[in-house]
Amino acid sequence: MQANERQSGIAKPLHPVVVSLLFLLFYVGLDGISYWHPIAPVAITPWNPPPGLSICLLLLFGMRYTGLLLLAALLAEWWVRDLPASLPVLLLASATLAGGYAVTAHVLARLLPERQLLTSLQLTRFVSVVALASLLIGCTFVAVFHVAGVLSTEQIGEAVLQFWVGDVIGILVVVPLILSYWQREERSHWALPDRLWLLILLALLWYVFALESTDEFRHFYLLFVPLIALALRQGLAGATVAVALTQVALIVLMRPRDPSAETIRGLQLLLMAYAVTGLYLGVAISERRRTQQLLLQQQLALSRANRMAAVSELASALAHELNQPLSAIALYVRACQRMLADAASVTEVDAVMNRIGAEVQRAGAVVHRLREFFRSGGLTLTSQSVNDLITRVVAAERPRCQSLSIGLELELAADVPNLLVDAIHLQTVIDNLLRNALDALSGRSGGVLRVTSRYEHGMVDIVVEDNAGGVPELLRPHLFETLTTSKPEGLGLGLAISRQLIEAHGGQLRYEALAQGSRFRISLPATPAV
Repeated sequence: MQANERQSGIAKPLHPVVVSLLFLLFYVGLDGISYWHPIAPVAITPWNPPPGLSICLLLLFGMRYTGLLLLAALLAEWWVRDLPASLPVLLLASATLAGGYAVTAHVLARLLPERQLLTSLQLTRFVSVVALASLLIGCTFVAVFHVAGVLSTEQIGEAVLQFWVGDVIGILVVVPLILSYWQREERSHWALPDRLWLLILLALLWYVFALESTDEFRHFYLLFVPLIALALRQGLAGATVAVALTQVALIVLMRPRDPSAETIRGLQLLLMAYAVTGLYLGVAISERRRTQQLLLQQQLALSRANRMAAVSELASALAHELNQPLSAIALYVRACQRMLADAASVTEVDAVMNRIGAEVQRAGAVVHRLREFFRSGGLTLTSQSVNDLITRVVAAERPRCQSLSIGLELELAADVPNLLVDAIHLQTVIDNLLRNALDALSGRSGGVLRVTSRYEHGMVDIVVEDNAGGVPELLRPHLFETLTTSKPEGLGLGLAISRQLIEAHGGQLRYEALAQGSRFRISLPATPAV
């Protein structure tokens, strides 16, 4: 698939004739505009943007347009440069340019699969390939004219250097600019400050290069200020515009002058450093913005996932916690039915109905409090007697202990202080521990359930012990994790929810293995209740 993509290009389909005509027009036009201060007799200019246009053509529209590069190079050599060489020499020189930059485009297509300079690593590869390819092509191009007798030996070094620097600058300016704006789905909005920075850049270019009284080498550093500003505001798009505008302005403003070879070489190197600096800064800013956008998207996705998890956990918690009052309601309803069948007194039936009403209220409170807890983590704190809470929960479970012939021991320390707690949540946790113990003791002879409270070292401990044999050792490390259970029909949520509720109070819920059973300890800080 990648091979096909490289062959066919990735730009929107246009008629090949339209693409070819537009390319030839822009190639020859750019070559004519940038034709300034050439090295005689091979007419190598200090700035050469057409190679960048050639590489973009192949990257965007496919390698099938390689032959068009040869035609464009021939037209430019004949129409713009009017080189004093025979047709075979011009064909060989043009083939060197076309073939060299076709290979360059092929290598870049493999290194830039998305045809974009998205990262600093991709930009480094791009700059390295361009620098090496331009040097090799320049050496070959100059060698062709030297062998043909058009270029003397003394001119080879200057010609190769000017060819290499001029082509590198042209490619570094044109390719990122076209690739940056060709494939962007959303165009950046150039606000008023961005346009002001462009005007500042134009003003500085005029000041540095148009006024004869100024020294362009001494004041060139001023151009970095708007370049940095545009790169920071617009990323790679802003940097490419600033670099391209600077190159065009240099060509226009320096055309009336007749600088020395040293001046031209200095301007070339300055412009190359300017372009590389701007591209790296622009890519770094764009890469950082993409990373921030990706992080924001991941945070939004995580937030959605957390909300879904909270909803799922709430649903599971409600299913788990409502099972207890609903089971009690079912038992009381059956008791009422038996009592009515036995013609029991109204007072006895009324007492059971009151218990049903209490369980209904408890179910409603559990739903409300769990919903608030999983939505915001909030607690409804009130001053409560811990011993009274334990007593109420134990009283509700005493009938089951009696039906299962399980001994129930209750030892409550008299010095346990009142605490600021959420009564519904704390009762839910204690009731969950009692029911787990009763489930484990069910069917065992001599089963004993022991519930104690104690106040010591600034902590209030509520302990639930049983002699049901203990939790299997493999389950102990994961006992308070969701979906961990030893019950065939259990959901593995009770202990996980209980620990969350206790930790929300600033306390701890721990498991302690006993020789013949289990001990669950709730530890709450004894902050005095107001």
